[in-house]
Amino acid sequence: MPDDKNVYELGLVAKLFNSDTRAYTINGIGYTAGPSSKFELVGRGSWILARLAVFPPHAQSVEDRYIKAGSEGYYKLLLPIGMMLTPANGSPDNSGPITGIHMLADWTFTFGKQHLKINPEYSATFERPITLAEWEALTRPGSVINLENLNYQPL
Repeated sequence: MPDDKNVYELGLVAKLFNSDTRAYTINGIGYTAGPSSKFELVGRGSWILARLAVFPPHAQSVEDRYIKAGSEGYYKLLLPIGMMLTPANGSPDNSGPITGIHMLADWTFTFGKQHLKINPEYSATFERPITLAEWEALTRPGSVINLENLNYQPL
């Protein structure tokens, strides 16, 4: 999502499966940089990555925090990380898909007092920066972005 000119804030969307017989409320999603943590850039399109920016942490809650028993759902969170990207061909419309990024870290999901460490198996980056309106609607019915149809890559 564009935050400032050519600086795009990274967002996390996680698909969780609740195989339990009871519902849960997600209280938080976090990540910790550990020895195996890294960013992997996936080259695509014609974009120049000028820098990564880390923003001051800010309190933020997970939307749609309820996950029903025996169901799955998407949950999103903006990260305090941004990428300064410039289209190499002068225009985002002529530069192809945006540079992909895989963020490998120690991910933790909090359910009440329980902290569950999760290692994702797949990652995807949408083909272009999305608008704030698209981000707001991303996990809702009727979103113009279909999360099931992204090109997921194994991590």
